[in-house]
Amino acid sequence: MLPPLRAAWRRICIISRWIDDGWVGDLIGAICLFIILFMGLFMGVMFQ
Repeated sequence: MLPPLRAAWRRICIISRWIDDGWVGDLIGAICLFIILFMGLFMGVMFQ
């Protein structure tokens, strides 16, 4: 890989690890679970 691309990838990995370790990752996970459950309920009502 090119050096700037490798540096950018390393930065993305560090930031994603920081988000996953903190409360922000838990918040994102809870929001995603809520959206998945809501979409499941919505599709269940639509295809009833």
